[in-house]
Amino acid sequence: MEELQELFDLWEAEMNVVPKPQMQDEMPTSNVGPNSGNYEHPITQRRNQMDDLLGTGMNPVEAHKQVYGEVDTGDTESKKALASSLGRIQDDGTTSTVKLSKAGTPSILAKDARIEKALDQVTPDDLRTPMNQQVPDRQQTPADQVAEELDFEEEYDYNLDVDYLQKFGRA
Repeated sequence: MEELQELFDLWEAEMNVVPKPQMQDEMPTSNVGPNSGNYEHPITQRRNQMDDLLGTGMNPVEAHKQVYGEVDTGDTESKKALASSLGRIQDDGTTSTVKLSKAGTPSILAKDARIEKALDQVTPDDLRTPMNQQVPDRQQTPADQVAEELDFEEEYDYNLDVDYLQKFGRA
């Protein structure tokens, strides 16, 4: 067994294996829980910094410059970030949903909303009492079951079968 132990020691030395801690030892300092530290998205961190600066009463443009840096009017990304910050302040976080355009050429969402509204309208058919075929049997009352309407066009005359069997016998 000793010759194998030398191989194990050699492998551990070559592979930089960290020895297993004993059960009674304290937790190693390199193990950290998932909730420690700041794991927010960088955009969320910047928005929170902007909100903190605006909460102190700072001018929105100055707060944007302090968080994002100087605004370069020749750079579209820099102008987009400034417009995004000012627009978010102007909306005050109340318009987080998709807007449906009503004027001009309507968007697909506006068309879909119009169709949904038309389909949700109550029609005279919705107000009629349902037929027995539309109501589950467990919800029907005995009066409903007796008052079934018969469709005479679909009624089958079995007398024709009896006449056939009497004339020609069983097939």
